Amino acid sequence: MGRIVDGLDGGKRPEMIVTDTASSSSTGKYTYDTPAPVVAGLAPDHGPLAGGTTVTLTGSHLTGATAVSFGAVPATAFTVDSDSQITATAPAGSAPGAVDVTVTTPAGASTGRPYTYVDPLSTGSYVFSETSDPTSGSTVKTGDKVTYSATVAQKGADEAKGATVTDDLSKVLDDAAYNGDVKATSGTAEVRDGKLRWTGDLPVGGSATIT
Repeated sequence: MGRIVDGLDGGKRPEMIVTDTASSSSTGKYTYDTPAPVVAGLAPDHGPLAGGTTVTLTGSHLTGATAVSFGAVPATAFTVDSDSQITATAPAGSAPGAVDVTVTTPAGASTGRPYTYVDPLSTGSYVFSETSDPTSGSTVKTGDKVTYSATVAQKGADEAKGATVTDDLSKVLDDAAYNGDVKATSGTAEVRDGKLRWTGDLPVGGSATIT
């Protein structure tokens, strides 16, 4: 604030006085959040309806897992092998089909990865074959399009319900870009994390083509 003081020359002049008031502040804290768990893959990703399959879950931030669930049902047992792997025993399923497998830690729950329950009493066998156009070993130029096709065909006397095929395309996608245009003549197909995955039912004599 300012006040008027006597100057050496006998005149009056303003003088600014700065007051330093002691003060203190508390120490602030910055908290690092623990990342939520991530489940990137299951091996195997299918098993019998009766349960009992040992399933390896891979991903990240799995340390401290408090629960592993197959749909709404907890795993029969599970072991945290490392921050990137859990070994779990699949519980019995209520019906054939896919359920989401999730991991819960104190930081939250992961998004689900599909695990398919298969009824062995009604599941026949099936075979898988693949082709490409141009054929494997051909010379292609930058900008060329390669069409990859896979066929799943029923085999034997019984229909195949909940048939599942997973094909690793990582080596193909090292040198090519996926156009996001996968389709199947029956069942459902997707490409995720460099892998083609198809699930569906195959009647006796039936087949599905994935392109």
